[in-house]
Amino acid sequence: MGYLIKNKKFKEIYKQIEDAYNMSYVLKNFCKTNNYSEDLCYVSPSVKYIYKKLDLIYSELINIRY
Repeated sequence: MGYLIKNKKFKEIYKQIEDAYNMSYVLKNFCKTNNYSEDLCYVSPSVKYIYKKLDLIYSELINIRY
């Protein structure tokens, strides 16, 4: 059984995934270069942003009709 996603919807979902990936890559490099625990307060809002973004993407994928 396959799923049929309209091209516009696919592009929207792909862009959201790409944004979340890029943010996670920046965070990974930030954590590699800043090993101080007081810098973690700068990372927390970004992690929450990625979580919300991926939660939205997941809910969109669940609601796709086939």
